[in-house]
Amino acid sequence: LVKTVTPLVAVGLMGVVVTTTYFSWRDTLVFGIARMTSAAVLIGFLVAPSCANSIFAVFSKQTFVGDSPENVLRADTSIDFDSDESLGFRVYASIMILVYPIGVPVLFALAVW
Repeated sequence: LVKTVTPLVAVGLMGVVVTTTYFSWRDTLVFGIARMTSAAVLIGFLVAPSCANSIFAVFSKQTFVGDSPENVLRADTSIDFDSDESLGFRVYASIMILVYPIGVPVLFALAVW
């Protein structure tokens, strides 16, 4: 959760700083937005692979065979795969798939287009 939310908060804070700092001067605002876009692309380039790996790990389970077989999350073996907590993580990860594995490459394409 922290690994995927932190970059989004950083980019959001950059957007707030750019719009509040450069609000009165239109030419400077355009320059600030261009700088923010460059920083957002850099952040995306640095964190997208790691975030995507963490996101997809939530859908993987591991079965421990013993007296009673137990399915756990491969990313965190303290969480039962069939629990409501695990379901919540999978729902959140499904939303984050739109942000990192899909959204960041789209941002890259728009930045170079």
